[in-house]
Amino acid sequence: MRRLAVALMLFATTTALHAQDCAELFADAERIGGLRDRDSAGGIAAAEAGLDRARAAGCVEAEAEMHASLADNLNVAGRRDESIEHYRSAVALLEPLGETEQLAAVLRREAITHAGAGDYTTAVARSLHAYRISIALGDESEAAMTAGNLGTMYSRLQDFERAREYLELAHQGFIAAGNRVSAAGTGINLGSLLMRQADGLVANGDADGARALRERALAHNLDAARQFEEMDHLRGLSMAVSNAGVAYNLLGDHDAALPLHHRALEVRQRVGDHDGRATSHLHLAQSYIPLERFDEAESHLETASELVVDRSLMLQGGVAEKWVELEEARDRPAAALERMRSLNRIRDQIAAADHQSRVAEIQARYDSAEQAARIQRLQHHQEISTLRLQRQRAWLTGGTILVALLVLGLATVLGWQRLARRHTRDMEQAARTDELTGLANRRGARDRIEYEVKRARRSGKPFALAVLDIDGFKAINDQHGHEAGDQLLVAVARRIVSAKRQQDTVARWGGDELLLLLPETDEAGAMVLARKIGAKLSATPIRIHDALHTVTLTVGVSQYWPSKTLDECIRAADDAMYRGKKTGKDKVVSSRGENLPGISDP
Repeated sequence: MRRLAVALMLFATTTALHAQDCAELFADAERIGGLRDRDSAGGIAAAEAGLDRARAAGCVEAEAEMHASLADNLNVAGRRDESIEHYRSAVALLEPLGETEQLAAVLRREAITHAGAGDYTTAVARSLHAYRISIALGDESEAAMTAGNLGTMYSRLQDFERAREYLELAHQGFIAAGNRVSAAGTGINLGSLLMRQADGLVANGDADGARALRERALAHNLDAARQFEEMDHLRGLSMAVSNAGVAYNLLGDHDAALPLHHRALEVRQRVGDHDGRATSHLHLAQSYIPLERFDEAESHLETASELVVDRSLMLQGGVAEKWVELEEARDRPAAALERMRSLNRIRDQIAAADHQSRVAEIQARYDSAEQAARIQRLQHHQEISTLRLQRQRAWLTGGTILVALLVLGLATVLGWQRLARRHTRDMEQAARTDELTGLANRRGARDRIEYEVKRARRSGKPFALAVLDIDGFKAINDQHGHEAGDQLLVAVARRIVSAKRQQDTVARWGGDELLLLLPETDEAGAMVLARKIGAKLSATPIRIHDALHTVTLTVGVSQYWPSKTLDECIRAADDAMYRGKKTGKDKVVSSRGENLPGISDP
């Protein structure tokens, strides 16, 4: 009896010591997670060591928190894929324990990483799951943080009503909890929302309203920066200061923006925020270009270019676009052309990523349909088993039902075959169609051009390519917003489709560039056809947000020759178009240097 008592006492002591060790490990993990705001490299090293200790101790919650803290620091350091892997490891450890506050927090933090990668579908799904858990558990502070993140995500998706709803919920929650850091963070998010709403007002022609919203956004971010500095919260400070600088840029005060962007860069270097540093260098270039301080702009763009290699495509695109702007400001057309080609390649990669997302969505719908069909087949098997039993009792009735089942089975098979064929067609269509305009995309266009190459080689008849660029498209985007630019692009695409010949193909080649495939047409004929299309387009102005815009085209034309490769033919048309842009626009230029000026004149 005494031995049993001693054994129980030892067991209780060991259990208490284990619980104490696990609690200490968990506290260490939380502390390490906080290093992301000051020293992400140190946080990574500490989390990797802590993860080994938590595994050795058999502390599941502490191990999960170490994974999440490691992921937090990896994300700040720019190692996003590794970060997501560790978040998922944390979730896998926590899910068997039920819907806990810790699981909600990890899901919220994982969502931030997906949003940073531009994957808002996954980010919103993770955030809504986290929010539901927090509300069910009555955890107001965690629910407020997730609501704030949802507000930011919906703002970026331009769903401003939902964004405002979630940001207000977050603000109320943080005030109730006395959470100064998160309240200041919500100020940044509200500023971002106001900036996006301002873009919408610009697109609608309300410049004064947009300026008022941008001034309010500037005030939110400057106030948030002051609060973060008082709390020595470096990452929050860097974001608030950077956003304030952007607001000054959009208000046209680039001199005021410069010190803020320099301050943001300094803080981000201290924290080890890799993508943040690239963004600050990009913002500095954005400030220097309109001030005509081109050498300084170039220096910052070179650094940004080095930092964004193998990073976010959107960030790469932003740097490439700013390079084009710099070269054009310096009046270097050849360099600008090379930069534009690089930008178009990045745009193609972004479009390809969008396509993969659309294919995944189609696949999900297909999988759902397959699952439903499998359930239906299982139900049929159940029905058949029941009917066999009935048949043993009543042969005549069973024979009648058997015929019905055969008909039903045939209908199911035929329906499934139709679904599979429709699924295949949907995927092929998505792979070759531009989502915005409904035209063939670059891949779809190349398929048709390669077919035309084979036909031309067989028949000996030529074909021509024309690259069409919308004159003044960038100005529409800058003055009225990207939504207006999209509307203009769609309207131009429709008019070109209605003006082309039946055998011709129009494709979206990249950005605001369109490509026209003209079968059985030589270069001279292609120039005449392009001029007619341009004249029809410009004859009637296009209405965008209650304003009429007369649209002209600059077109480059080339003829395919078997002695040249297809890429050389496309490049010749592209080079001709760019020569036209640099010598006055609104014209058709051939690869041989001939041109038809004034294509907008009927």
